[in-house]
Amino acid sequence: MSFRVVSALILRHLFLYTRSPMRLIELIFWPVVELLIWGYLTMYIQENTTGEFPRIITYLLGAMILWDVIFRAQQGVAISFLEDVWTRNLLNVFVAPVRTSEFLAATFGVGLLRILITVGVLSLMALSLYAFNVFTLGWALLPFFLNLMVSGWALGMISTALILR
Repeated sequence: MSFRVVSALILRHLFLYTRSPMRLIELIFWPVVELLIWGYLTMYIQENTTGEFPRIITYLLGAMILWDVIFRAQQGVAISFLEDVWTRNLLNVFVAPVRTSEFLAATFGVGLLRILITVGVLSLMALSLYAFNVFTLGWALLPFFLNLMVSGWALGMISTALILR
């Protein structure tokens, strides 16, 4: 597997994001809307209930942010492939000396970039709006994060395989 080919494919996807503002808006807009919905629901429940439940309900925000990790990983793999199919560019990609493993590594890389951007924005917003820090678990969050990301990539490959089938 050639790092140069993988980085060129990732760069190709980055050019798509810089040329289309709607892709960037989609990357940020829907996760922010979900965070606002779940955040205000959490605040409402905290204010209108008593006991131990209001403290536990704050984990809805963390669950929403981590759910977005698996969703963005899956979407990064599936949408990257499907965009090539929809634009009839898949044949052009594979006429070049690109192996399937390099193409998958590039889609994983694009998915990772999408995840990092989205989680970064959501974490900052959750911290500033709701005083919720998703990183309070510290290094214990890293294996969980990696597990969610790999699961999302697997779901993306499964959904792409089902579409091709």
